[in-house]
Amino acid sequence: MNIAVVVGTLRVIPEMKPVAGEEVLVVFDVDVFDESGRKSTVPVSWRGLQGDMPPELLDLDIGDDVVVSGVMGRRFIGASGFLVDVRADEVVGGGKVRRRNAVKRVLTAALDAA
Repeated sequence: MNIAVVVGTLRVIPEMKPVAGEEVLVVFDVDVFDESGRKSTVPVSWRGLQGDMPPELLDLDIGDDVVVSGVMGRRFIGASGFLVDVRADEVVGGGKVRRRNAVKRVLTAALDAA
């Protein structure tokens, strides 16, 4: 089972790029912190039709708290090779309760599928 849940703060404003046909790729980074306060940066991408994009994705700003759920994947980035990132299915910003409910929903679905 391939499940990724990232809870952190938006490091860069999501950037939308055309891919193929009507598809777009949105890329951004999320900073996450461990118990000791050490920071790691997680690259995230979302790919699909612009009309299917999570509604608030392009409204997020640097420093916003977010929850991203999806799967781990590899993205080809040219001559330098591949980048491992989270391929987002859902991106949730906003208040703590809303983000917490998103985490519960994803983890409950994963447990039910296991």
